[in-house]
Amino acid sequence: MPETEKVSPKAVLVLKTCHKSCGHTTKEEVDVPAEMVNQEEKEVQALYPQWKVIGFSPEEVVLYHEVNGICNEHYAVRAKDGLVAVYVKNEKGEESLKEITGISMEYLPEEDQKKIQEGIEITGKENLNSLLEDYE
Repeated sequence: MPETEKVSPKAVLVLKTCHKSCGHTTKEEVDVPAEMVNQEEKEVQALYPQWKVIGFSPEEVVLYHEVNGICNEHYAVRAKDGLVAVYVKNEKGEESLKEITGISMEYLPEEDQKKIQEGIEITGKENLNSLLEDYE
């Protein structure tokens, strides 16, 4: 009889969350929690009933679930006090200040300054970081 696979103490837990309102799926990788170690797939599913096990091996467990609302990766880049600022947008489109970068507006090309003054809508942390790197 083949031995059933169990979660290794060194495994990675991948959490995939689908946000119904925006259609984006976010992914987070963390070390497996202690209660998951040495568990079989059905035991992991029982530990996390609100999630669906969509991938299972001793090295990696992938859990998935859907939530209402939008993900927390909707941003607006605007000018604030002469600097480039990043705002997070909520489901209603309301913005709250996330951070004021050290990027000064005065050293940016005129075209970029205009875009930032009007506000740049951007989705995804990677896209945001890429945009900010372009301005540094």
